[in-house]
Amino acid sequence: MPEHSCALSGTLLREKKEIPFSKFPVEVQETLTKYGRNKIKASEVVKFGNEIYCQAQLKRFWFDKKLVLDTTGKQDPTFSYWD
Repeated sequence: MPEHSCALSGTLLREKKEIPFSKFPVEVQETLTKYGRNKIKASEVVKFGNEIYCQAQLKRFWFDKKLVLDTTGKQDPTFSYWD
């Protein structure tokens, strides 16, 4: 069963939902596949207000990277990876 998390403060602040990699927008999939053979350990969609972000954890042996991308596949340094 997919994971689902949310942060509340009287109203919904942000929401996170685990989804299959294949459900990411094509642009996000293309960006993530540039990392070669690195395995995608987690793929999630985060809704923050009216904005949608895709986050993924890439992991293989010594390599461990967490990325947050907008829906066009560009990294967004203003939004932190939400564990």
